[in-house]
Amino acid sequence: MLLPNYSKNEMTLDPKANLADMRKPSPELVSQIDQMTKGRTTGKTINIKKPDGSYVGISEVKDRTYFGSFSQEQVIQGIKDGKAYFAELPEVKAVLKKLGYDGQITSEVPYAKNIGIWNKDVIKTKSQLTDIWNQAKRKL
Repeated sequence: MLLPNYSKNEMTLDPKANLADMRKPSPELVSQIDQMTKGRTTGKTINIKKPDGSYVGISEVKDRTYFGSFSQEQVIQGIKDGKAYFAELPEVKAVLKKLGYDGQITSEVPYAKNIGIWNKDVIKTKSQLTDIWNQAKRKL
């Protein structure tokens, strides 16, 4: 796939690049993101004092991902709906990287797509491809 580049070099994406298609993510991928950002309960209960003097117990959770002003449920629903804003959150990208993705495809409008690559090893310039080809020819 030829990628647009605003410098004078053309860039090519390795066809074997592992891209997460977040326009219509699979239920399995959404579940993986949900599980990895949800955190884990420790089995401990934290007692919090209410204004009336009584206490309420809540389960302690470790390693939960915080999405700023959005709840976990809002982010996961936004991802399910294919909304680029939620798929492109840094916290979601971090999970996709941990899952082994080289980048992602999102879409803000139905007739276009955004390709974000964070693994620079799957992108080659025309001159890099020429060098690889020349080196391979020399070995023959």
